[in-house]
Amino acid sequence: MATRRITRTSTNVGLSRNQPPAKIPVMTRIPPIKRTRSTTDVNCGPEQKKRSVFGDITNKKETKKTVNGKTGIPVKPNNAKITRSKSKIPTVCPSDPVKDEPLLINLTEALDLTEKTQPVDLTKKTQPLQSSAKTQAVDLTEKTQLVESTEKTQPSIKESTESEQETSEEVIDFDSFDKEHADQPFWEAEYAKDIFIYYKKREAQFEVPDYMSRVQTDITPEMRTILMDWLVEVQTNFELHHETLYLAVKLVDMYLSKIRIKRTYLQLVGTAALFIACKFDERILPQCEDFLYVCDSAYTMEKLFEMERKMLVTVNFELGIPLSYRFLRRYCKVANIGIKTMTLGRYILELTLLEYQFCYESESLKAAGCVWLALKMENLKWNAMLTHHSGYTNEEAKAMAKKLNQMLWTPNYKPVNEIYSKYSHEVFLSVAKIPKLQMDQLEE
Repeated sequence: MATRRITRTSTNVGLSRNQPPAKIPVMTRIPPIKRTRSTTDVNCGPEQKKRSVFGDITNKKETKKTVNGKTGIPVKPNNAKITRSKSKIPTVCPSDPVKDEPLLINLTEALDLTEKTQPVDLTKKTQPLQSSAKTQAVDLTEKTQLVESTEKTQPSIKESTESEQETSEEVIDFDSFDKEHADQPFWEAEYAKDIFIYYKKREAQFEVPDYMSRVQTDITPEMRTILMDWLVEVQTNFELHHETLYLAVKLVDMYLSKIRIKRTYLQLVGTAALFIACKFDERILPQCEDFLYVCDSAYTMEKLFEMERKMLVTVNFELGIPLSYRFLRRYCKVANIGIKTMTLGRYILELTLLEYQFCYESESLKAAGCVWLALKMENLKWNAMLTHHSGYTNEEAKAMAKKLNQMLWTPNYKPVNEIYSKYSHEVFLSVAKIPKLQMDQLEE
């Protein structure tokens, strides 16, 4: 139900101007209602323990006092007046400074005497002060030790944080090269890493033993060096890929490690190996007449085809051979090595084709050693990216680089050969003319 508030304006509504306004009756105040405590018992049930209204609600037990023979909490009478207590609260005042002055004097004298390492006879009053002074001194020494320890630990904490920041900043994306070339189909970036892992697993299948002392009796390592130098010349004249040259050399070593031949057929073996390698790697391969022409027509067409068939059967038609040149190019590309350093590594690696002692070394290890030596000659270092992709540590690559550097100083071939002439040209940045390193410089 809606209520309405009566005001002076509302009472005057409907009256004319001449009529006097209506009078509002004055409201008289209602006297205050006195509240008294009820005497009836609220709890009508069985007898319960009586408890005052504002009794103790804690677990503390108080002793009840008896008032007029009844137990309970004492209640003041209604007529009791509140008066201010006249009892004074005792205050704790400090001791008299005049009386304590001898104690301070005795303390200073005691401290002076202890510094002079003289026996001091202190009174009973100075003993507590002396003990407190000692405890304060001990506390001060402990605080200074804590400060010194924290100052010592702060540099170590800073160093640890700096090392953590350096490690966080040195996080390397080992697949950065493949990600950058993911949109280029010729790089095969999606499968390149798996391909070279597969190549490295197959290296053991194509290892070449020391066949000169076990299998061959009519040819020598020097004859093999002459044959390899001639193959490099043919590859340069025909402008063949370097993969073709390395595959031909590998086929020659694999065939000679299983079949004994006479020296008169050594050039035919090299020609047939190059002929097969051209079919495998080249897009436009030379004609058969060209291969017979470079042999100075020493062999017929039928002899070339017959040697080709024998070689394919001997190697079991396995032509997907892991080659050191492929490993070297892969290492240089993923590590973002410059073209000059990579060409220098290719020069060192191609010189190993002339050395018989390197034909039975691991292909990937030879490539890693050539990259390590080329980096050293260019004042660069082996890094984590090369370790990740090659699988060889700095020490392992360094051990192979020592052998390669020894080969540069004491070669078993002519110092001026076809490889030196090729890499002395401006097309190959004249890397063959870069001065060689001394053996002790490799340790620096």
